[in-house]
Amino acid sequence: SDVWAVPRCQPVLNNIMAAQKVYGGSGEGYWKAVFSYLFLETHPQLGGDVEVDDDSLRDMVEQMMNGLQRTGITTGMSAKAISPSLADPTPHLQIQIEAICIKLGMPQRVFQGSERGQLASSQDDSAWNDRVQAYQTGYITPGIVRPFVNRLITYGVLPRPAKGLKVEWPDITSMSAQEKAQVAATRMSALSTYLNGGGGPAMPLM
Repeated sequence: SDVWAVPRCQPVLNNIMAAQKVYGGSGEGYWKAVFSYLFLETHPQLGGDVEVDDDSLRDMVEQMMNGLQRTGITTGMSAKAISPSLADPTPHLQIQIEAICIKLGMPQRVFQGSERGQLASSQDDSAWNDRVQAYQTGYITPGIVRPFVNRLITYGVLPRPAKGLKVEWPDITSMSAQEKAQVAATRMSALSTYLNGGGGPAMPLM
């Protein structure tokens, strides 16, 4: 409804929880896989009827894994170490981020906070600004701001404006000071090239 809207995280809750599992699982998986797996096996020449002291072997391996002991003694057995395999969690996490951005209608650069600077995409930035402006003027102003202010005016909390209620939003497409400086530097460079190249007779400055 207009009052109790869908929570912002509800459409992407499953993806957020999946991303948390990838974040947590990557650290836990690395901790478990960083140690080699140790397998103890008897020699085939001894046949299948071999008595193994499981308790002693278990204590020896426990001391080697969790204690300061770095040597082990086996009788009639050999030990083999299996190297662990680590998987890169980046592709799994990227899939969840893409799904979240698709459901929110938000460019990934904007979602990840890299919409400014050298990583900015002008098309992504322009599309997101258009979406934000449409949300401001199409929903927030007529559906939230105006009804709220009119209710305050009705109950005498705010005075009734003489020229009517006008809602203005700051320009989100305006350039920053650094961007303005870059534009000015580009214009000065072009003007210097024009003057030094003798372009005045062919194309007057004005």
